[in-house]
Amino acid sequence: MEIKTTRVSDCPPDLVSPGWKIELLDGGKSVSRLWIVDRTIRMGGSRIRLGGIAAVATEESHRGRGLAGQVMDAALALMEREGYEASILHGIPDFYHRFAFAPCMPEYGIRISTLNAERAPGHLQLRSFQESDLPAIARIYNGENAWRTGTAVRDAETWKGFPRSVGWFTKPGIRVTVDGRDRVTGYVVFDDTPEKCRAAEAGGMGGEVLGSILRFLAQRAVELRKEEVHLAIPPDHPLAIYARKFGCEADIRYPRNGEFMGRIVRFLPFMERMAEGLGRESEHPLPEGEVALSTESGACILRYRDGQGSLGEPLSQGVEGSARFGQGTFFQMAMGYRAARDLLASGELQATSSQLDLLGAWFPLRNATLYWPDRF
Repeated sequence: MEIKTTRVSDCPPDLVSPGWKIELLDGGKSVSRLWIVDRTIRMGGSRIRLGGIAAVATEESHRGRGLAGQVMDAALALMEREGYEASILHGIPDFYHRFAFAPCMPEYGIRISTLNAERAPGHLQLRSFQESDLPAIARIYNGENAWRTGTAVRDAETWKGFPRSVGWFTKPGIRVTVDGRDRVTGYVVFDDTPEKCRAAEAGGMGGEVLGSILRFLAQRAVELRKEEVHLAIPPDHPLAIYARKFGCEADIRYPRNGEFMGRIVRFLPFMERMAEGLGRESEHPLPEGEVALSTESGACILRYRDGQGSLGEPLSQGVEGSARFGQGTFFQMAMGYRAARDLLASGELQATSSQLDLLGAWFPLRNATLYWPDRF
């Protein structure tokens, strides 16, 4: 058997994103495969070049022989060669931890009774989406998510829009709010199906825009005869915060294993990006200092002084006095999924009290999110 790698412009499931196809050939026939989807995501104040692993599959006649593992190993080697700094996937439980992936993002849900959502006072009429609206939507999205960890960066010139709502193959409906000159001021992406009144994403600021979006969803729930409006957004999203005044419930699910999982691919380049972004998204000054970090993937000194982060010289792994992690647990902390003190309490971090204080301040807990339209 042999591994074949191909640069492609149409990775599944959307067939619009560039990346790589990795497949294992048996006598020239593809028997196991996956795709690496190109993404740039935000982590705190940093932008990380990400390889999103998608559509992992093995032919039924070849299962149980470890072929998917061979393809995963080839994918990680390719990402290292090609300069990816990290990788994320949305996978089955109890498999991808073998490749040093760790859970890194929760799933969110906001529920509002239709009766309460109807109380939203918005009076703007939402019009149908037009392709020419994409640059304006991208600007709204990027502005509102500039510091939200996990979100994909959308280039206003090249971004191709919304391939789905909530669910891999759910047809999206899209509506926009506009001002008196027909300029887009907000948007909402929702399931264009009768099963649920559910939104995958929304953008726009101010009570009139947010109220109009919530009222539109309430009217849709009435038409569908649904008792609740569902929002697949984090609880600190502007629309979720706005919905609090009308009464809502929030769910957050942290998987033990599986679903969103991530890992570092190239330790020092990843740490350079993290150092560059350190403190950029913080509302308050960060404490100054330096911490020697050591993982099985590499070691370095991370510093924060005079309002800027920097990376010191590479170190030998396991250097005396360094804070020691597994690279998967460090990735969890960098994503804001777990706190340094939690890692210490569970025995997954060795650190001094001063190191713990700095790591806790530099890498706080966050509501990391990759909205459904950007998933792979």
